[in-house]
Amino acid sequence: VVDEAGGEKRDRRVVHKRVDDESMLRILQEDGSTVPEDLVRGYDMVREAGEAAKAKRHEEAAELYAEGIRLALDAQVDSRNEEEGTAVVGPEWLVRARRDESAARLAARDKEGASRAAQEAVELSGRKDPLSFEALAQARAALKDSEGELEALRRMFDLPEDPEMPRDVANRRREWGFRKARLEREVGSN
Repeated sequence: VVDEAGGEKRDRRVVHKRVDDESMLRILQEDGSTVPEDLVRGYDMVREAGEAAKAKRHEEAAELYAEGIRLALDAQVDSRNEEEGTAVVGPEWLVRARRDESAARLAARDKEGASRAAQEAVELSGRKDPLSFEALAQARAALKDSEGELEALRRMFDLPEDPEMPRDVANRRREWGFRKARLEREVGSN
């Protein structure tokens, strides 16, 4: 791949590092912050949910995601009301957890629950996460809600495209573009 300046540019490899709970606490507490216990418990439950999903225990995973997210969100709200030194973790992992909950609910054939979880992911992200809109489109498609699916896809494509988007996400986005075009023809003809 060649960049605009004519120099060679290589695909970047993204490496995700799993941080254990003790390390996470140490990192957050180094600056004198405290971490609410329920936030850590919620995070642990979300990790357990991921393991359950990998083992194809989708119903268990969906429930663990939901409970872990509830604990973490409650802890965040509570921590905002405490002393100034309390750390409030950003919602990125919670958005991902809601998307994962939606996928687990779809796999468990809970289409309504999948749609609710995906909608909550969209809201948690401030309507700025294309992957949350993708999850919502999948859930609406499972519900046979063409108009809802099309609306989710329109909102996804209204967001700016990330120039460093991973290849698999770019491929899915292209496929969703074809699906969006087909839905626009179908919904427009009804």
